[in-house]
Amino acid sequence: MNNNLTELLQKLPSSWDDVKMKDFQKILDLSISENQSIHFDEDPDSIGDIFDGAENSCKLLSVFLDIPVEELEAMPYLDLLKLASYVEWVTTLPEPANTSTIQWKDFETISFNSFISFQNWSKEPLKNLPALVAEFSNLTKEEVLEVSVPDAFFGFFLFKKKMLKSLKHSAKRLKYQIRVMKLKKLLPFKQKITSLRNAIKKFMDGNS
Repeated sequence: MNNNLTELLQKLPSSWDDVKMKDFQKILDLSISENQSIHFDEDPDSIGDIFDGAENSCKLLSVFLDIPVEELEAMPYLDLLKLASYVEWVTTLPEPANTSTIQWKDFETISFNSFISFQNWSKEPLKNLPALVAEFSNLTKEEVLEVSVPDAFFGFFLFKKKMLKSLKHSAKRLKYQIRVMKLKKLLPFKQKITSLRNAIKKFMDGNS
């Protein structure tokens, strides 16, 4: 193994833990053979298509090594295969981390427009993950791109879980408040009915 190849292998990430969101975004934007874009949200298995041919391997390695595709294509084919074999883990989707360093916004400070954005972005969560994290965390868009992929994944799923729990709690509280309001409106009417019944009873008792 030549020194140049050894250096390149050392630069490659060993798992999704070593990949930042800025590179993950580039991977999502890659086009595979026959000008077909990779859409993880539509077909999770399509991530394996990236290794269908040396051209696709070069595109992926170009992202990780920050080397032009043309330079990689000029390498000996066996060296290219060696590099590609070191990143075969990319054919599986990232798993959420056990913890997240991301600090999320308080639900009470989130606007209604942000909730609408969340609903729309959640239709393609992987594609919109950077936007989701930036919108609902205390990180800037630039800082989000430096977050590791598993950290962002865990943060998103944790936030989504908390959001759904909060919305359910708010819905129950709203139902309770509506019920109380209805009872308050009915109370004067009930009092009038009770007064009328008492008056009738008093009248009947006085004439018996």
